[in-house]
Amino acid sequence: MEGSDADVQRVYDMRLWRAAAQGLPLPLECIDRVNSKKFVWKIVRVAVWNNHGSTAVALLKLLGRVVLQCVDALYMYVGPFMLAARHGCVNAVMSLLQAKASVNYCDFHRGTAASAAAQNGQVEMVRLLADLKADLDEEDTGGNVPLTWAAMNGHADIMTLLLERGVDVDASGPANFTPLVAACSRGKFLGAQMLLAVKAAVNPARRHDDSRYTPLTAAVASGNLSLVSLLLAAKASINTRGCQQTPVARASQLGHTGTVRLLIKSKADVNERSYRSPMYYARNKEHTAIVRLLVAAKAQV
Repeated sequence: MEGSDADVQRVYDMRLWRAAAQGLPLPLECIDRVNSKKFVWKIVRVAVWNNHGSTAVALLKLLGRVVLQCVDALYMYVGPFMLAARHGCVNAVMSLLQAKASVNYCDFHRGTAASAAAQNGQVEMVRLLADLKADLDEEDTGGNVPLTWAAMNGHADIMTLLLERGVDVDASGPANFTPLVAACSRGKFLGAQMLLAVKAAVNPARRHDDSRYTPLTAAVASGNLSLVSLLLAAKASINTRGCQQTPVARASQLGHTGTVRLLIKSKADVNERSYRSPMYYARNKEHTAIVRLLVAAKAQV
């Protein structure tokens, strides 16, 4: 295409882009000149981001898409329905649903719109999807459910909503990553407290070996001493290995002196060996204060 023709095409493309961004009627003369499917996918995203659902539907029909929640593997990693849910675009979601999108649409990782909304803190979108009978216990390929994402990111309002809707409080996939483990891994005290209040398993059954986090080892790794205290008060198993380390070994490796002190006071076995002993980690990392605590607790040198 010569320079002048390219300039003309650019003008048409910008008019179409502006119409998508502002929710204006699509200029037919611009649609007739679209020569790139990739560009159309881009302006679909623009329409969704700006909550212009009817415009997004019109553009998807231009692409000849019958199933409007689909993903184009080459041009659009996340489908328009998932994108709208993630960003809380209620109008776009309703327009796509009216165009026969599925409320339980999954992306490449089998993540649902409810999971995307929960992850991004979109409480009204989660409520809308729940009211529309979305599956709130659908796991993605990592075994995560909407409650896991909400707990991991500290969205207490969404956690409350999901728990009121009766979701599985101990849902986990192959990685044993329960909502409680998710909250503890990010040091989310309030989220963990909420889950324990509804009887989340503080010592969940292990599907595999000790290569995965437990709630206590996750809390130790986060460095949140108050959270560790909360779990110990809830009778978390103090010597159960997670990620092949006991809680005291993990704390010794990371240099969390206060946590080591608390675990020793709570009768942790300082000589329980996994891959390495707590003393090995403390000495190797030159955590002198922890070495002293372990010696005083009669840890083997």
